[in-house]
Amino acid sequence: MATLRQKAVAQTIVNNFKEGTIETGQRVLEKVGYSKSVARGKPKEILDSVGVKEALNELGFSTEGADDVVKKILFKSKKEENQLRAA
Repeated sequence: MATLRQKAVAQTIVNNFKEGTIETGQRVLEKVGYSKSVARGKPKEILDSVGVKEALNELGFSTEGADDVVKKILFKSKKEENQLRAA
């Protein structure tokens, strides 16, 4: 069963998807109330969690669709991180 924060993460992902925007995993987690240290240190674990995937499923995303959205968020996060390292 998804926690309230996991449900909020899923809702934020769905809202962003509908708006056509992709935020970093860290930004999504901070937006819904996770601490900066958790958002920076564990975005993959939280976004890939069973609870977030269940909540996305309840909002109409299939498991495959949820996985794709999470991958896009994680890819965007890594891309920006790599750009900062290159600078």
